[in-house]
Formats: sequence, C-alpha cells, structure tokens
Amino acid sequence: MAKERVLFSVKNLYLSTDYRNWKKTSLTSTDVNIWIKDDKGWKKYPNAELKIVQVKSAKGNNSILILTTDGINIYIGGKKPVIYSLYNALMSVLPTTSETAGSIKFTDTKRLVLKALYQGVRRPENIMPLINREYDEIVEILKEFQREGICTKAGVLTEKGKLVMMEEGYK
Repeated sequence: MAKERVLFSVKNLYLSTDYRNWKKTSLTSTDVNIWIKDDKGWKKYPNAELKIVQVKSAKGNNSILILTTDGINIYIGGKKPVIYSLYNALMSVLPTTSETAGSIKFTDTKRLVLKALYQGVRRPENIMPLINREYDEIVEILKEFQREGICTKAGVLTEKGKLVMMEEGYK
C-alpha cells in the first residue's frame, strides 16, 4: 500500500465470492484502492473498477455488503452496524451501481415518490396529492422502481430501496 493515503480500515469481516464459502477478512480503503485481505495476502481493487451494489440483511444482527468488479460479485459480511458503517464510508470513495449506465436517473418527481414510499405511503392515489403529480406518472415510476428492485409490487421499499433512499432521497 505504498504511496497511498489510508482512509480507513475495518477488521472482523467475512469475505465470499460465491455466497457460500466465507473466510475472515479485513478491508482497508485508500484514496486509490480498496485492499481486501485473504488467505494469500492483500488483494487490490482499484476504486475506479469497484462498485457498490447493495446491502442485504442476513441472519441475526448481520448484513452483507455486495460489491462488484468486472461482473464478479464480492460479498462482505459482518455485524449490521459494522457493515452499514463500512457502506457509508465506501460511499465516499466508490460509485454505486445506481450511478452507472442503465439505471434509474433520479428526477425530483422520482425522489418525491421514493420519499412517499419511505414514509409508508404506497398507493398511487395516496401519493398524488402529496407530490401534485398525475396518477399515470406515479404508476410508471413505481413500475420502474419495481424493475430496478427498489420496491415490491406492494410498494414496500427493499433493502436496495432503503439504500437508494439514503443516496437519493435527501438531494
């Protein structure tokens, strides 16, 4: 890690590339790379090539952060507070998949619908008066959110939706 400025390090994590076999790991973030320790030493992932996909809940008080590089997912597990702290820290150095091509481009209207879902307002006819938009426009946004895995058909935010809310909902 020569000539790189260390931003933060996290220990007591677990690493998997197949979601089945987990190994204890550590992660260090620098201004240029993410370094993940495995059995063979430290593996370098350039910040520009690694993207945050999502955080998923796991058994107990655990969560899993999913990163991707070159079409390969990297799963990092640990205690929920540690994983969410790691996620928030990585947000400052890594792009998310929601910032990449082919994903939703958030408009003010989409942010308002997202906020309504976050507050528990799920039906288009109930969202309409809150954001002063047409029913059909809201329905199309909800369909797009469902396709992208942001909410369920019932309008409940998924884990990805909650993360998107953290990223987009307060802009």
